[in-house]
Amino acid sequence: MRKPGPFLRHRNLLLVLLLGALAGGRSAADSPSGPIRLLPENPRYFEWQGRPAVLVASGEHYGSVVNADFDYLKYLDTIKAAGLNHTRLFLGDYVEAPGAFGIVDNPLAPAEGRFLAPWARSSVPGYSLGGNKFDLDRWAPEYFARLHGFFEAAARRGIVVEAVLFFAGPTMVNHPLVGKNNVNGTPEIEPRTYLSLERGTVLERQEAYCRKLVSELNQYDNLIFNLCNEPWFYNQESPSFASQAAAPVKAWIQRASEWVRNEEAKLPKRHLISVDLMNQGGRIRVADLQGVFGNIDVFNVHYDANAAVVSDNPALGRALAFNETGFNGTTDEAYRVQGWRFLLSGGALYGNLDFSFTVGHEDGTVIPRFSTGSYDAGGGADLRMQLRVLLDFMQPLPLARLQPDSSIVVGGADSWTALASPGEAYAVWFPGSGPIDPLINLPAGEWTYEWVDILTGAITRRVASHSSWVAKAHGERRGGGVALRITRADQAPVPGARVAQEGSAGATGGVLSAGRAVEADDFVAKSSKALRAMEEKARELHVGGAAVIAFFKGSELRSWTSRMSVVGRYKDAPSAGNAGANLLAIAYAKAAEMADTFKNSGHAGRPALTGELGWQGGVVSAWNGGYLIAAFSGGKSDDDVEVSKAGIRALTADN
Repeated sequence: MRKPGPFLRHRNLLLVLLLGALAGGRSAADSPSGPIRLLPENPRYFEWQGRPAVLVASGEHYGSVVNADFDYLKYLDTIKAAGLNHTRLFLGDYVEAPGAFGIVDNPLAPAEGRFLAPWARSSVPGYSLGGNKFDLDRWAPEYFARLHGFFEAAARRGIVVEAVLFFAGPTMVNHPLVGKNNVNGTPEIEPRTYLSLERGTVLERQEAYCRKLVSELNQYDNLIFNLCNEPWFYNQESPSFASQAAAPVKAWIQRASEWVRNEEAKLPKRHLISVDLMNQGGRIRVADLQGVFGNIDVFNVHYDANAAVVSDNPALGRALAFNETGFNGTTDEAYRVQGWRFLLSGGALYGNLDFSFTVGHEDGTVIPRFSTGSYDAGGGADLRMQLRVLLDFMQPLPLARLQPDSSIVVGGADSWTALASPGEAYAVWFPGSGPIDPLINLPAGEWTYEWVDILTGAITRRVASHSSWVAKAHGERRGGGVALRITRADQAPVPGARVAQEGSAGATGGVLSAGRAVEADDFVAKSSKALRAMEEKARELHVGGAAVIAFFKGSELRSWTSRMSVVGRYKDAPSAGNAGANLLAIAYAKAAEMADTFKNSGHAGRPALTGELGWQGGVVSAWNGGYLIAAFSGGKSDDDVEVSKAGIRALTADN
């Protein structure tokens, strides 16, 4: 890769200064439209960065900040590169010991002496997990510096953070508020009584901690406060896996929500408050909504594989979130299917626990490991890519008008869930495997059908004219199901939708045309192999950077299918005399040049157009009635070319 010359560096610096001036000094914490909130027109969904939104996560086990050894920048870069927009975080009143839940290399179980809490350490040794005890009268500057660094980094990447304030969990013996772990004389605490209005000394410490965190984090727009993780853990209304918290705990939840609301009343911004309701689903009582849950905006469930909480609360007027799943085996299908079912039933947020993230593997590349047969879970890059397909499917829909629907399918399917903005757009989830021929109930007119492959994001598209009230459609379920999006053909395309025209391959993300689209389908199937080859060649050459592989049909670019991968880094940070470099942008600039010239990048035979760089490092090759493009940016020009050639070879080896 060529280094930017002096003129380019100066031009970039002027652009940065100009953008900073136009932003009026706005920090990464600020969104132009303020904190994430419930969508006013349809509060079952969110509004984020000025647009209706759902949130999807496949994230680490909540230790990004409290584990001093966890590289949260690499982690957030991985989430961003995967195209996801959410993560969850414990704020420090709870930490786990190594081996909890059988998790090997648990991010929420720091090495001895590496737990960061909001409270400062004292000079007295004896904390249960190593190091000195805590002094609850003093805050820890190093913790808050790390906390702000995390939120700033997440904000810059467009990632919304659910920040968990409290938890009375199975390793509560390690709580800083437990008497033996601090020098302040708090009583020994039983998990059953931690979330209680009866323990005055502990309650005062909880309030001080809560208000401090609320005050510190008020500046961030990418924030949802979660009052308590699983408050039912030791305090159930009725002994069962699926039970809400007992009445005394709900009274404590009300008090904690008042701490947040009262503290934010003195501060510039107001944030959403969530609470974990129960495992699986259940009805939220009207009396609770008006009383103990009066300040709650988002109700979370865990392990609700059947989206029961959505059907149990059809007219809640607040958002429903499935913010923790996992421990359902190592295969991706269970977590993929749960996400589709929940969001296509009317949920607003889906969060999977991804155990491929550990200290030293914050890029999510480790194989999840568990030390006991009682627990087993999964995660990894493939699942994150598949969950991005879900997010990309949902975001273009008219969320402001979307509601659960039971009338769109009238036959031909034994199981389905659907959302509809009647007469405008419909989204249907069909679980299972194999072909399916549903009977679709639509008003007369021309409609665009988009069948979405939940494994690749590939779309099979067709336009059909309806003169009667019912029509037959055909789709293929694989990987646990298939999704169908239907929009009016005589309206403008749904904003942001990656739509392929008849007879052409689609845009970024694996969009396919109607019919078989054999060539593009072949590319989608082989692109992972090509990216792996590029990654292996880059590591062999000891270079990192951004890899792009793309295919388009025909002799003129109208749309393409592309995938990308980050090998170690996707940008070079600015330094003295150097404005830095966005390697991903450079790789795509090389690809765009080749799509126009049909020549390897840097060999166009003409001056570079605006938006092009004219740099070497990309390779183009005819293939299957179209063109393959591979581009890499991050090394020297010769190295970039070799990496790109490796991708082309991997795709064409079998042809």
